[in-house]
Amino acid sequence: IEGLRAGVTYFYNSDTETEIQMTIPMGPGMPTEITAIDEQDEFQVYVLSAEYTWEHLVVAAEYMEMNRESHVQGFPMAFELDPVGYYLGGSYRFTDWFELGSYYSIYYADEDDKDGDDLEAMGRPDFRAWLKDFAVTTRFDFNDNWILKLEGHMMDGAALVMAQENFDGFEENWFLLAAKATFYF
Repeated sequence: IEGLRAGVTYFYNSDTETEIQMTIPMGPGMPTEITAIDEQDEFQVYVLSAEYTWEHLVVAAEYMEMNRESHVQGFPMAFELDPVGYYLGGSYRFTDWFELGSYYSIYYADEDDKDGDDLEAMGRPDFRAWLKDFAVTTRFDFNDNWILKLEGHMMDGAALVMAQENFDGFEENWFLLAAKATFYF
């Protein structure tokens, strides 16, 4: 089919060992270094993707599943990660200099706990189990060298939000505005 592209990606790795070194500040001038060994029993990812282009319209979709079984030396139990995610999006180029797009994506940190009940049982917010993102995107091509992209995201959940960057905690519903300027030479 003219304009259709499809892809499959698969990655598998087993029996690997990674040394992790972290410096955790314990106070002014008192960093503490921690070294841990992450022993990965199995790690696999597969992604299915499709994109259809017709004149100035592009529609794309993707689905991803991952499975990772590992344990960190010194921790009493092994852990398993089974995230799943997918998105559907589209964009339309109205002129040589303006493109408008939108997408909706969903990510679950554990495909078996999409509603966050397991997290709630551990005393954590249930909305840390998912991240649902509705985005509106714009692209402005000012000339052959300058591009400006602006995005607005309505977010529900905080599955991919890092705790070390959110000392005040997490919000279930939040907004993200992103801007990127690119200069080609």
